[in-house]
Amino acid sequence: MSTAEVPFTSVDLVNLTSRSEYANQKRDITGYLWFDGSMFLQYLEGPADAIDTLETKITSDPRHSIVKRFTRSLPADERRFTGWSMRLMNDNERFEMHMEGVLVALLEIPYDDEARPARSPWMLTDRLSELHAAKR
Repeated sequence: MSTAEVPFTSVDLVNLTSRSEYANQKRDITGYLWFDGSMFLQYLEGPADAIDTLETKITSDPRHSIVKRFTRSLPADERRFTGWSMRLMNDNERFEMHMEGVLVALLEIPYDDEARPARSPWMLTDRLSELHAAKR
């Protein structure tokens, strides 16, 4: 997470995303970028040395200042965003992804891309109702 130190227009964000997408493809990095007008949230996945190099570049960029760094290592062969070398995510997509993560964790449903249809919001809502009823 970082705070913007200069104004970013929608054109600036598209340009930043395009340059990042091109560079990340060369480095085998995937992930997304979200911007709310003052704060950036960026998720990166890929080879550790490529992530470290990119992180050094990001940290030295004067257009923003790092607020918080989160680290979570996944096995090298696992990625969440295989098709996104860098995607500018909108608010709805970010909210849906966050809620999916919260619900999956709450319901202790194992993450499995093959089983995605079983994790639809309606199935999760039904499961929440069942758990709530069972606690009564």
